[in-house]
Amino acid sequence: MLAKNGEFDNRVEKRYDDTDLIIREIIENDLKGERGQLSIKRLNYLHSMYPAITNHEFIYVLSVFILEPIRMVKVFGWRDFVENERLALFIVFRELGRDMGIHNIPPTLKDMFNYNIQYEDKFMKYEDSNHKCAIPVLKLYGSEINFD
Repeated sequence: MLAKNGEFDNRVEKRYDDTDLIIREIIENDLKGERGQLSIKRLNYLHSMYPAITNHEFIYVLSVFILEPIRMVKVFGWRDFVENERLALFIVFRELGRDMGIHNIPPTLKDMFNYNIQYEDKFMKYEDSNHKCAIPVLKLYGSEINFD
């Protein structure tokens, strides 16, 4: 979908900034507060333009927002998350998912981890469209990889 609509070709930095802003607005201003709820409504509106996104895919994206920071900190951080930090991250994004209307969200962090692994095992495979989206993202992060 992102390859087809050109979001990552033409606007990867804006897409990244918009995602960052809306997630920060939700987290920094109380998920259940007025600003948090307005941000969730905006997030739902933006995603409503893409009715082909399935609940299954939404859960996977939630899992990425939860698990990738945990994985990255474990590898690159100066200390690992403590269990309460991992659980807090899970709970915030689980509640965000519920407020977005996502159903059947795994009930525990361990279940979310298993969901993430199973989803990737089943659905992740090379596609030219994935490569097309990955290049602008890697360039955004300042990768030194030569793509030509």
